[in-house]
Amino acid sequence: MICGRMEEMNPILPEQLAAALSGYSADSPIGKTVLIEGKLWISVFDVAPGPAAGKLWEAHRDFADLQMVLSGGEYCLLDESSQCIAAGEYDAQSDCRFFTHPGAECTAVRLIPGVALLIGVGEVHAPGVICGDGAPYRKLVAKIHRELLPAGPGAAGR
Repeated sequence: MICGRMEEMNPILPEQLAAALSGYSADSPIGKTVLIEGKLWISVFDVAPGPAAGKLWEAHRDFADLQMVLSGGEYCLLDESSQCIAAGEYDAQSDCRFFTHPGAECTAVRLIPGVALLIGVGEVHAPGVICGDGAPYRKLVAKIHRELLPAGPGAAGR
């Protein structure tokens, strides 16, 4: 996991993604933009946040997530996979496996506009947790294939 302001993240992101991200804001339309077919894309969507209790956690085998809010805010929860209990089989089509969390302590990263969180391949996380007033907000998630990631931080699970 790497968290920081977007200008600090750009050097570690694929060039196409870093260039594209500057064009997104709170009024960006909902939808998906493919930058490299099957390897790199950006999705913008609205989120109705929920409480941490009972939230499903997720992990991916082939893709890292770059998560950032365009308006509002959220907490994204992170923890070691050893703390989680599988809640189903891995789905190769969506590159996702869901987990439950025993409620033990975990890391909560607060995402606000201008701050991004790069969640590496295999890192278990639970995005969309209520932050502030709990109002719906607009969010961007970029999916980055592990082949496009640099070696080192953010390249977990390779």
